[in-house]
Amino acid sequence: MLDPSELRQFFPLIVTPSHDGKVFVNYLNSMLNFAVQAERAGMRLQVFTHQGESLVTRARNNCVRPSASCCRATTSRRASIR
Repeated sequence: MLDPSELRQFFPLIVTPSHDGKVFVNYLNSMLNFAVQAERAGMRLQVFTHQGESLVTRARNNCVRPSASCCRATTSRRASIR
């Protein structure tokens, strides 16, 4: 297991595709809890959402493209939840 100080070198991208723009509350709670814990550990974090794509693999591929204008950042650089 990594030392917690090494988390500051990670910059994970979390992409959530959704066909109709809805997510389960359990998922949202988990994502918010993760964002809080990442902030406390000093880990940078990006979260993107993608609405309107029925094929998860295509939505994922579109969101990780460098010019992914289909996704919008809901949290940029660092989670700002305290």
